[in-house]
Amino acid sequence: MTQRSRQVKHARRLKALQWAIALAIGSSVCGSAMAMRVGHSRVVSVPGAPLQAVVGLQELTPDEVSSLKVSVADEAAWQRAGLKPPVPLASMVVRIEDGMDATRKNLRVRATQPPASGAVDLLLDISSSAGQRQVQVSILVPLRGTSAEVAPASVGTPRSAGGRTVNVKTGDNLFGIAQRNAVPNASVYQMLVALWRANPEAFIQNNMNLVRAGKKLSIPDAATVRAVDPAEARRIFNEHAEAFAKYRSRIGAASAANPSVIQGQSGASGSVAGPADNGVATATPPQDRVRLSSGLATDSATAQAEAQADAQTSNQRAMADVQGRVDQLQSNVDDLNKAVERMGTPGTSGAAGTPGAAGTPGAAGT
Repeated sequence: MTQRSRQVKHARRLKALQWAIALAIGSSVCGSAMAMRVGHSRVVSVPGAPLQAVVGLQELTPDEVSSLKVSVADEAAWQRAGLKPPVPLASMVVRIEDGMDATRKNLRVRATQPPASGAVDLLLDISSSAGQRQVQVSILVPLRGTSAEVAPASVGTPRSAGGRTVNVKTGDNLFGIAQRNAVPNASVYQMLVALWRANPEAFIQNNMNLVRAGKKLSIPDAATVRAVDPAEARRIFNEHAEAFAKYRSRIGAASAANPSVIQGQSGASGSVAGPADNGVATATPPQDRVRLSSGLATDSATAQAEAQADAQTSNQRAMADVQGRVDQLQSNVDDLNKAVERMGTPGTSGAAGTPGAAGTPGAAGT
């Protein structure tokens, strides 16, 4: 290859790169031009039933409402996002429904099959006269009688990450933190696992759904996040979700059967940490706050508060019981002392050797 041909080839590559950058910038601007945002999202179908989920859209302008179009993203988009559809794409349909007011719409996603795991990913193409946007929503499939809620993750508008830290505030969850620090060409599950691995001390029971409020999380760099295998990341996420569901069920069952038993469960709610966390959890129990990445945080916080209250009540009862025993022992000692005094009065000299023996049980009782 001559020097001239190499220069021509290099120029073509630069031109192609410039077009790619221009298209990327155009897509970003187009997506940000839409005023709407994704709000409350939930799975409304019961476990084992065909999938049915609702995704809320808020702050829509009149023009966006009149021209709104939504569809499930194609297979190539799912692959680029590192996501796996919860059911075959051919079985999924989406319908636009009215919301609570004129600025809101609900997107009802239906399928003919139930989801294959405890978490559902939705990747939707949303367009209107204001532009187009691709949105990812991840939701935990709720237990019976509960509902799941999750904040959305917008695909294609990630922020750069790496070399930074973030403080976990009350109300935060790892899912939201992962979404706010998304990495290009990496799924939210890869970011979740990367955060979990980079901050092992920040999670109760080593579960990514139980992030401690007040902790400072290190944000892994983009290369570290992308190095996480997407399939492994999803598997780890599902395992943690199932472990949390079992934990919550145990707490709920114990509370329903006998509220006083919660004291025995306090190590799994107020001080949920495993053996390595026992000292820390006991020293600072108010900081061990359970936060769920998928909208179950309210139930967890309520269960935790009830567990701590029951534990405190049980401790108070135990202290009262101990005090009662001390009072009883003191009463026994007083009775023995009175008996000794009576035996030591005139006319009872024949029993003078007894007081020493009588004093022994009193000492033993104390």
